[in-house]
Amino acid sequence: MFDRRVLVVGWRAGIGAALKDLKIPFVVWNKEPLKRTRIDVRVQPYGNTPERSRELAAAFEVDGPFTHVIAGSEESVVAASYARRVLHARKSKHTTVTRCHDKLFMKEALAQHDVPMTPFVDGNTSAPPARILETLGAPMVVKDRKSSGGRGMDLVRTGEEAAKSPLKHRIVERFVDAPEISVESFVANRRVQFENITEYLEKKHVNVVPGALDEDLRRQVLALSRRVIEALRIEWGLTHLELYLPPEGPLFGEIALRPPGGYIMEAIGLAYGIDAWRAFVCIELDLPFDFPTEARKRAAAMVLHPGAGTIREVQGVDAVRAEPHVRRLKIKVKPGDVIDPRVGVGSDVGYALLAAPNRPALLETIARVNEKLVFVKG
Repeated sequence: MFDRRVLVVGWRAGIGAALKDLKIPFVVWNKEPLKRTRIDVRVQPYGNTPERSRELAAAFEVDGPFTHVIAGSEESVVAASYARRVLHARKSKHTTVTRCHDKLFMKEALAQHDVPMTPFVDGNTSAPPARILETLGAPMVVKDRKSSGGRGMDLVRTGEEAAKSPLKHRIVERFVDAPEISVESFVANRRVQFENITEYLEKKHVNVVPGALDEDLRRQVLALSRRVIEALRIEWGLTHLELYLPPEGPLFGEIALRPPGGYIMEAIGLAYGIDAWRAFVCIELDLPFDFPTEARKRAAAMVLHPGAGTIREVQGVDAVRAEPHVRRLKIKVKPGDVIDPRVGVGSDVGYALLAAPNRPALLETIARVNEKLVFVKG
């Protein structure tokens, strides 16, 4: 259908489904084997140095030529950027990709544009941890610079905790006690084509699309999002930008240049009546896509994780599926399965997708799902 061939780095099922629907051939580079799929995949690491990433990308020359390289996950975005150069595919600015991946480079670049954000310190500083805590104030957050979804994060409250928390190659920030949201922006030719605000109704568990903000705050949030996109010189792609909402106004948290997790893409699709994954692929491949101007429904993605333990029973599955505004319920565990502690947003045992005609109906359904669906551990 189109004269394009794609290398997908970091598998996401939605990307594969969209490429199949568009009848565009593709090859997958993933660091782990894929489960329960017939997709052929070359399993190899992404590389931890520029030289190694280029060498690994060059292994795909026999499968080409490729016109485009799509990154599906946070840990694959830098490898995808090197692959675009090695395979002579459509290129993005490597500096932009790096700044959207490394939290320290990101914040240092945006600080030069006076983007409002919480104070931060390079973890490689020679200052003692107790001095950093004194400067930033307690509690402070110590983060891995290149992680996502809440992985590799420590909340430090005391000097003793600060001394035990490794800082090297990390970023240290003042903790912000405020609601959080995200903005998903589809960008083409350095212009935002479509943007959505996601409300973290229950952080790491319930994402509502579109988020409920008053008009003035909504304008501030979208203006800040566009300001960040412009400052980082993002020419094309899908951005996932996280913000805090303290009383004094929106604060920048971080930005990623790839699709969000937490089933936000599916919630966007339900709310706006589009295939969000197809929209993302079209943006990546410079193909036209007809974006809507407003949401048709209010949607939610409920990410399920009951905490560590052994599953004895999952109660209420049929009752939840019978709810009129529940569009899908996926349970990934069965009795006897052992659940590990949750290390990030990407760790889950299932999800529920909801869509309702208005916010009250959506919130009522969320409450009923929480009441009826019970993971019994023993």
